Amino acid sequence: MDVKINKYLLILLFCFMLSLIFYFYMPVAPDATYQWTMLVLSLIGTFTYFLNRKVEFGSIYWLSLVPFFILGYLIVFYQMIVLDLAGFTVPTMFYEYIWANETVLNRSIGLATLGLLAFYLGEVYSRDKSPYKRAWNKNSKIETKSIAFLIILAYIFYILFLIASGSYIYGVYSSEDGLSSANYFYKAFEIALSAAIIVKLSFITSCEKQKLSFRKYLSFFGVPLLALVVWNILFSLFVGDRAPVMFFSVLTFGLYFIRWKRLNFILLCMSIFLASILFSFVGELRQVGERSNVDFSERITNITNYSEGKTSKKFDELVPGDATIEMALSVNTLNHALLNVPDKYDYRYGLFQLQYIYASIPGLSGVISEILYGSDTKFYSSSKFITYFIQGDQPTFGNGTSILADFYLDFGVIGIVIGLYLFGYFVGKNEYKLFSSYQQVTFSWVVILIFFSKALYLSRSSILFELSLIVFIYLLIKINKFIVSSLKKT
Repeated sequence: MDVKINKYLLILLFCFMLSLIFYFYMPVAPDATYQWTMLVLSLIGTFTYFLNRKVEFGSIYWLSLVPFFILGYLIVFYQMIVLDLAGFTVPTMFYEYIWANETVLNRSIGLATLGLLAFYLGEVYSRDKSPYKRAWNKNSKIETKSIAFLIILAYIFYILFLIASGSYIYGVYSSEDGLSSANYFYKAFEIALSAAIIVKLSFITSCEKQKLSFRKYLSFFGVPLLALVVWNILFSLFVGDRAPVMFFSVLTFGLYFIRWKRLNFILLCMSIFLASILFSFVGELRQVGERSNVDFSERITNITNYSEGKTSKKFDELVPGDATIEMALSVNTLNHALLNVPDKYDYRYGLFQLQYIYASIPGLSGVISEILYGSDTKFYSSSKFITYFIQGDQPTFGNGTSILADFYLDFGVIGIVIGLYLFGYFVGKNEYKLFSSYQQVTFSWVVILIFFSKALYLSRSSILFELSLIVFIYLLIKINKFIVSSLKKT
């Protein structure tokens, strides 16, 4: 019997085994040779992966979950080390904040390489076991596209959020006069609006047409839904809140540019470049507003003066890729985790991952955390744990977490390898749904859409962090389906 061997999988496995061997025999002190070796293995693995993707799908699909995730991953875990190798060194006062200690530099790039190659292995292996099928599923029953219940909920919770948000409504991002209920209202709004968009997206995938105009695509959403989405995006830009802009823009409009108007690599790079400039500008507007407490028009006036002579964040000079430096600084979450665990604190052995699962049940996460840790809040989540590493017992802000730091704190090196492999395996099994066939509202369809919408920033977060959002969206869609079915029977 002939055994078909996937040559791409073998190359990836070879690169992974080399990086694993080098990791366990790496120098303790920063070593440029080791770091360049890891970069070369990552480059070979990335080139091999995209070549396999081209062969498998017939197109790379640049605007999709995996390319977005890889881009974010490379920025977060590779940009700072590449700048360091290129001679752009951060000032001494920021060195400890970013790198924690020089002894973790090699480990940081080593783990980033192992995680990236493990993701590629899982993704390619899952597709090798279940080849991509291009046939349109004509036998599936088209589900309801009614979203009246969801739209009403979204409008109600958004209005309640604005009422409770205090000066946020006037463009103050870090509003301190808002009610505590504002966060819950916005979360409910995000769930309802996302559920409505996903129901419509599922219906849109039933369009077997090879050509679909953008105007026709937008018409499927309906005026009430589209108006709320556009308003939320524009108002978030006004306030300086970039996360909702990225999330709802990609969730709402991304499918069109995957299925009916594919962007080539050059156009995608240009779009990302322009978006990074816009987001950097929005970020500067927010910072100017927070420092000077002025209205939006005055921020526009002041930002030019503020930007004159400004250098890159954490550098004394302008550096390549300045627009993504803020995102790249998230590598410090991994570095401080490496410095402190397991030397000062033991691994958490899955407790942080369990907390994300608890969070899918309202109130349960807080109750369990209080029972287990009492007032010692640093153990409540990986982000709080890392914030404690960096700032101590009295932090002034949260430092967040990252996908590698999150897995490492729970299970160490093996956690990163297995966690990224399983994530790649799941993505390989389900990403094709974004660009092929009619998709009913299944749990995996909701997961893929949410991961796709957050893919660029997923490396700065945790895979399971979005679980509660995904569960609530899916349940609300099922409730909407039940209501629509019940009304049809009456």
